[in-house]
Amino acid sequence: MPAPSVIRVRGASPAFFLGWIALFSLGAYADEQVDQQRQHELVRLVRNDCGSCHGLKLNGGLGPSLMPATLAGKAPEGLRETILRGRAGTAMPPWSRFLSEAEANWIVEQLMKGFPDVQ
Repeated sequence: MPAPSVIRVRGASPAFFLGWIALFSLGAYADEQVDQQRQHELVRLVRNDCGSCHGLKLNGGLGPSLMPATLAGKAPEGLRETILRGRAGTAMPPWSRFLSEAEANWIVEQLMKGFPDVQ
């Protein structure tokens, strides 16, 4: 069986191609919308489940504060990855079994502008 052919582009590293793949895959999730009902569910999830470590007002506890001033300057992609993948060696669990990337993005957007209260 012949070896698979490899496409080589002069001056392009594998990281370059991986970056493009990541960029296009993120675009697929950016178009996904979080409907109003799911937004209400996510507010309850964050206020109750995340609030058990980050404080019921999200101003810190076992976990750090999730207030806009604390998150200012942090990359939204990094925050999303923390939500979805957790943090090894800490109490922060991965939430990817329960949340889509679009939902994690929505949570990050809300946290960065001031998370809504449960209604």
